[in-house]
Amino acid sequence: MKTLSFTLEHGKLLRLEGAQAWEVRCQEGALMLSGPWPLGDVELHPGQSCTLPTAGLVLAEAWGASRLSLAPPADQPLRRSFAAAHVFQCS
Repeated sequence: MKTLSFTLEHGKLLRLEGAQAWEVRCQEGALMLSGPWPLGDVELHPGQSCTLPTAGLVLAEAWGASRLSLAPPADQPLRRSFAAAHVFQCS
């Protein structure tokens, strides 16, 4: 499976939109995922992952220097899926 990798400094945000069913995996550091879902915020540590249940806006915030990967659903090629998911790193 193809993935996208991002490195975030402490307190930086990664904005994800249109990424329903994408997997977010914490490689290093820690992440807090916030989105419009009833389960509340999700905290990820190295080796942990979360499949995004919504196409709405999701923010991934780095706690300490962090590295994460994003993978589209298995039935979607990375290029096509990435066009549907808007990823922005916020200051």
